[in-house]
Amino acid sequence: GDRQQLAGADHAQGRSNLEGAVHTMNRESVTVGTIATGCELGWLGFINPDYDWRAARRALAQWYAEFSQCPSVAETAPKQE
Repeated sequence: GDRQQLAGADHAQGRSNLEGAVHTMNRESVTVGTIATGCELGWLGFINPDYDWRAARRALAQWYAEFSQCPSVAETAPKQE
């Protein structure tokens, strides 16, 4: 209902904010913030694979594609059983 719409809008705004800040995130200086961002984006794709957030946020999608190749990230990514 209304609560889900508000939550969805908050998450979309958060991803928009991340798109603007993606230039500050890189694999050489991983912080708890970059790990949390990667986890959120990976989880989003896992729980809702039909939602294409990447199309509207190309810089963030590129960052995530590179970040998700890190061995520790790839090994701990959520997987369907």
